[in-house]
Amino acid sequence: MKNKLFKFFVLFISIVLIVSSAVPVSAEERESKKIINGIISSNSSDAQSFINGKLVNNVGTGAEWYIMALSQQGKYDFSSYEKALLKYLSENKVYSATSRQKYALALISIGSGNKYIYSTLNDSIGKQGIMSYIFGLHLLNNGYKSNEYTKDAVKNKILSMQLADGGWAVSGNNGDTDVTAMTLCALAPFYKNDEKVKTAVNSAINLLSEKQQPDGDFGSYGVNCAESTAQVLVALSCLGINCEKDSRFIKNGKTVFDGIKKYATDGGFSHTQGGGYNETATVQVFYSAVAFERLVNGKGSFFIFDNKNPSILDTSVSENENKEPVTEKNTEVSNETVTEIQTDNVTEDITEKAETVSDISVSENLTDEKITEESTAYEATEKVPDKGEKNKFGYKIYSCIGIFAAAIILCVILFVKKKRNKKNFIMIFAAAILLSGVIFAVNITSANDYYTKTESKNAVGSVSLSIRCDALGEDNKYILSETEVEIADGDTVYTVLLEATAKNKIHLEKSGSNNSVYIKGIANIYEFDYGELSGWMYYVNGEEANVSCGAYALKDGDTVEFIYTRNMGEDIEATRK
Repeated sequence: MKNKLFKFFVLFISIVLIVSSAVPVSAEERESKKIINGIISSNSSDAQSFINGKLVNNVGTGAEWYIMALSQQGKYDFSSYEKALLKYLSENKVYSATSRQKYALALISIGSGNKYIYSTLNDSIGKQGIMSYIFGLHLLNNGYKSNEYTKDAVKNKILSMQLADGGWAVSGNNGDTDVTAMTLCALAPFYKNDEKVKTAVNSAINLLSEKQQPDGDFGSYGVNCAESTAQVLVALSCLGINCEKDSRFIKNGKTVFDGIKKYATDGGFSHTQGGGYNETATVQVFYSAVAFERLVNGKGSFFIFDNKNPSILDTSVSENENKEPVTEKNTEVSNETVTEIQTDNVTEDITEKAETVSDISVSENLTDEKITEESTAYEATEKVPDKGEKNKFGYKIYSCIGIFAAAIILCVILFVKKKRNKKNFIMIFAAAILLSGVIFAVNITSANDYYTKTESKNAVGSVSLSIRCDALGEDNKYILSETEVEIADGDTVYTVLLEATAKNKIHLEKSGSNNSVYIKGIANIYEFDYGELSGWMYYVNGEEANVSCGAYALKDGDTVEFIYTRNMGEDIEATRK
């Protein structure tokens, strides 16, 4: 009898296994697995070799999001990567708050208890606008504690930043696809049980649904791309929304995965359709596929790491890491974001008080007048060199004569009308003197004059300058191809850039001056136009510079490149390897 029961049991189990194996894997799961396996195999023989090889070699510059994804995708040995990352962090000063948070998240994802996590929790949240709140909330959502912030405090701060259209953005009044999706990932753990979060998230979901393109993909700042599409896939997966089945994210029968497949290329994905392999696009698609796999397999949100272990966190902080406590009050930073793509001239003593919102350089709230061919360029404290001409007062003298003539006429009118109070005459001439002073203090130059000035200089050599936008696609690669520019003693990278853009009628906008110049926009392409980590970087002789372009003195034969990055230079470095 027992033998019969045992045989029956074995038969039953066999039938169950056969039937279960015959059930086809869903199409979307096959697609996500195909993406994961394809990217791993294009980089190495297997995931572990990928970790120990390429990712260890690229530690600190392009490995961290891959590491987070792999930690959430399978069981691997990350010890070699952890050792390499800690070595990188010990040898490099990381100023960017969001970069520090990225490294801390990578350490959390592999189960590290290093004190870097603790120091990051206490000196980064809120320091770089909305993105530092988002990444900070990821850290807190994994059970790690900050001395100054709670999950609820950061969550409420993020909710307060929601825009009228239901989205979030680094700047401006319209929700950006990427930033909105990233925000939803951070709010996902609160979605089911917090009504305020639910209301805010539902509004953002509706916005993303409206932003989806007919082919199923998404874009940011008017450019459809793989990265934006991947970010939406991550957000929906974190919220428990299956993008392949939810009608809000199916357009003309096209799903988000259909949108992603538009950008497939050999070994990975391109930034824009038809473009070449792009490392940033590839890694973002990779972890979006892992996020979806976790959803369909019931494994939970991508940003709640399986290997997290707050109980082993080393909270000891060495003396040189002990910084002034960060409080919600003194770090209240709006969507005005700290920009840290170009390194300005920074002293070793970086204070973190209320008035200090920048580790390296700040996108100043003051408006730098944008120089365009159609408008007049106003230059108060700094202008293009006068090209050796003698200083001519020209219009300034005539303007002052006109002002005083008008003042005299006004005084005569008052005299005739018998309004002869001395105070009236004194006020009129005081105003005339003040206006004259302003005219002499400010140079008003027509755009044509500004762009056509030439300078006679005692040249000691020349340098090569180019301005590129590789990250925006082949069609927009060069703003200025390699151009020879003469230099005099003491000329800096900024001097050369200013002269070349003026000569070639290229728009340029900066903040700061002298040794702390920061380039905000060139050819009307600005920092943050393509994401919160986008902006202008410069290289001299192929090496990324570590000072402001206004502080880097050039020598004969140098090669200067200004290159636009979408990802704090990681996309640039990827193309150079």
